[in-house]
Order: sequence, then structure tokens, then C-alpha cells
Amino acid sequence: MQKVQFKQYNEGEVLLFPDRLDSTISENHLVRIINHTVNQLDLTFLISTYSGGGTTAYHPRFMYI
Repeated sequence: MQKVQFKQYNEGEVLLFPDRLDSTISENHLVRIINHTVNQLDLTFLISTYSGGGTTAYHPRFMYI
């Protein structure tokens, strides 16, 4: 079985415009609660079903956001 690798998942990723993806979202916006909830999900079983191989896959958390 090959080691599973995902494309980088980084909410604070630096972009050209704006400097940070999350900098345009207010601190009390509903999406912050959703993001926090998704980050707390146990994806162990889902990740264990990935067989790996080929190019890096998108992280499963992208499916929830």
C-alpha cells in the first residue's frame, strides 16, 4: 500500500489579492463556525480508504467546505 499524500490544505495561504484568504471574512461570520466544525471532524476512516498513487489528492476537508 502506498503512502497517501494530499495537496496542501492551508487556510492562511498567502495570495496575491488579498494577502490572506481569510482576511476578508469577518471574525463573527457563520463560515468561521462551519470551518471550525469541519476542522474538528474525525476523517480517519475516510482517509484510510484512499489507496494513494498518482499525483497528490485534494484533502478530504475540501469536500466539506
